[in-house]
Amino acid sequence: MQRFSGKALVALVMVVLAAPANRIFAGDAATTSFVFRSVVIVKNLNATFTAAGSTFQGSGNINKFGHVTETGKLFVTPTPHTARDATHGSIAVTLSGGDQLFFNYTGEVTRSGFLTGSVVVAGGTGRFANASGSGGISAQINTARNFNAPMRLTIIGTVQ
Repeated sequence: MQRFSGKALVALVMVVLAAPANRIFAGDAATTSFVFRSVVIVKNLNATFTAAGSTFQGSGNINKFGHVTETGKLFVTPTPHTARDATHGSIAVTLSGGDQLFFNYTGEVTRSGFLTGSVVVAGGTGRFANASGSGGISAQINTARNFNAPMRLTIIGTVQ
């Protein structure tokens, strides 16, 4: 009967401990919390009120995954006689290795451009192919500019 030598056991423990903690693969049972912050440019705020919506793109950082780029869609449905309108859309986040994570969001946006709501992780590609999760979204849109309006975006949530 062979036994592990002390050196082999130490080497095995070192390899396990050296594995990156931020790696998530489809099918992992572990849930990982994250904070995603970015700055994007909304192409046309007027288009947010149309069936086509408006696109946005930019870049940011997810604390567990590093620098990312993103594209998305923003739709706004006017709510008469209130200070808030309904909003919804989607976001595709691309990590530096090319894997993508997809979000759908719903919420409200004030006339001054403050957006709050909830997000659902809707899968992705690569290691996020079967990802799920949820969280909250907040954003501040510079409503003084109809075209190329800056928006600061934060999503805090979990992904599994």
